Amino acid sequence: MPEVFYDPRSLSKENASRICLHAKCVVVDDKQLLVTSANFTEAAHQRNIEAGVLLSDAVAAKSMRSQFERLVKRKVLCRVPGIG
Repeated sequence: MPEVFYDPRSLSKENASRICLHAKCVVVDDKQLLVTSANFTEAAHQRNIEAGVLLSDAVAAKSMRSQFERLVKRKVLCRVPGIG
């Protein structure tokens, strides 16, 4: 199972401090990187126009993984409990 992370600021009840990262990023074995706007919802799969790109580029995949690791270390991103 993959590790899944979120930004706790997205759950803020105050509009001024709430943020949203709509892009979804998946790093596979430090070799491939998927970046997409698609959600795993009925709307995303049946009604929305979504876009994504799959890169087979180890440099880009490792760079994105490093960026995520820095955000986790700084506690900007938190692991979703029970997944991964």
